[in-house]
Amino acid sequence: MKNVFLLLAIALNSFVFASAALDQAAQEEIVSFIAKVERKYLWRAGYQNVSSNFSKLSQSSFSSYLDRVFEQDLDKSEIQEIRSCLETKDCAAYNISIQSEYHSGYGVDSVFVLINLNSGKYNADIKHNVYSE
Repeated sequence: MKNVFLLLAIALNSFVFASAALDQAAQEEIVSFIAKVERKYLWRAGYQNVSSNFSKLSQSSFSSYLDRVFEQDLDKSEIQEIRSCLETKDCAAYNISIQSEYHSGYGVDSVFVLINLNSGKYNADIKHNVYSE
């Protein structure tokens, strides 16, 4: 009887954790919120024509992303943090691209969002300047 109860408890816990994982819509809601916060910051700082878009990263899309030339490169530790997320089943990585103008100049910045799919906690601290003129 004790074994049956233990198996039932394990099965129930597995079901709860499996159903607790964030779905695609919930992930995109988090990323959209962060993009909105980033745009609002730029608007308040005087930037104009601020817009953004985002995409979910995969190992191959992130490798392609890194093949480009940037105004400000990502640190090796930041690259490793994103790669670690991409290698883990319970983590999703997104790239928010933010375009803006300031005093007749143009710039593009990237914000990387790493989401723990089990807890819903996220990290949006990895940012860098992609292009500016």
